[in-house]
Amino acid sequence: MGTPTLIKTRQIESGTFGGGIGALIIKDEGVFLATGTVLDFVGDGVTPTASGTNIRVYIPAGGGGGGLGVVVQDEGAFLATGTVLNFVGDGVTASASGTNIRVYVPVSTGTLLGGWIPLTGTYLSADSPSYVMSFTGDMTGILSAGMRFKVTASGTVNQFIITAIGSYSGGATPVTLYGGTDYTLPSGTMASPYYSREKAPFGFPVSPIKWTVTATDSTNAQQASAVTGTWYNLGSINISIPIGVWHVSYQVALRNSIAAGNQVDSKVTLSTGNNTQSDAAFTAMMNIANDHATALFTQITSITRFKYLLLASKTTYYLNAVTSIATSTLNFRGDILTTTILCVCAYL
Repeated sequence: MGTPTLIKTRQIESGTFGGGIGALIIKDEGVFLATGTVLDFVGDGVTPTASGTNIRVYIPAGGGGGGLGVVVQDEGAFLATGTVLNFVGDGVTASASGTNIRVYVPVSTGTLLGGWIPLTGTYLSADSPSYVMSFTGDMTGILSAGMRFKVTASGTVNQFIITAIGSYSGGATPVTLYGGTDYTLPSGTMASPYYSREKAPFGFPVSPIKWTVTATDSTNAQQASAVTGTWYNLGSINISIPIGVWHVSYQVALRNSIAAGNQVDSKVTLSTGNNTQSDAAFTAMMNIANDHATALFTQITSITRFKYLLLASKTTYYLNAVTSIATSTLNFRGDILTTTILCVCAYL
């Protein structure tokens, strides 16, 4: 409802309103409300004045529990109305000029950097490059995988990506943090822990190079006298992938040779076992057909494959190969093209 406006006074010939000679017609911003002979102003801060037959009523926009209230907005979006607006937090500055109120919230206040929100937690365990902290209370509705986290220990700022939120139990919630290539979580006293919902809060490195797990091999890894249909983990090449969501890829120079008049399918896969194919989506193939009557035929092919993985626990993956017919030697020629397994955190 807007400020009621007293419009006018008119003569009543018959004096029907309590014997009076006039009646008030009351409108709210031009809309008829009522007529009567008594107009009573109620509420702290309401001030009526009269000048002749003109009556003016001032109703304040807010204040003292009797006003219409303050309309509070966040960047133009309505939040609430009320009579008290309280500004809380270090560095928050409010100023008023007439009916205009300006609030300044700093991007940086002391050790509070832009985008970071303070949060208290304690060290729980480590499985490098992942670490677990415990936070008092049910954090499952506050923290989620992909958020950023940082903490200071011994004067060094360590930054992390949250990769898993455990179940709330016993008054606390465990949270798994991935430290990338540069950061570790010490078990001692930690200072200034913060989390952020932003992709790149102030000071957080977003280069994928910082948030990868890599395995490489530059040798000529081989399996002599490879048996048909048997998967081999050539050179024992493997990678341990932490908890979280990962973009996983591999590149390998696969070599195989066959006798004259034969054809062979050779395959490479990334598997959770060192002698299996656990996921066909991780498998790539090369084919050799040797039509020569007497010559031995050898082929080296660069093979690559990628897939997204969601892991609830740290898991080892093995780079394996298989041949469809018996062959003298099956090789990963890392000495020609470095054999590489690359896992990039998908929460970037």
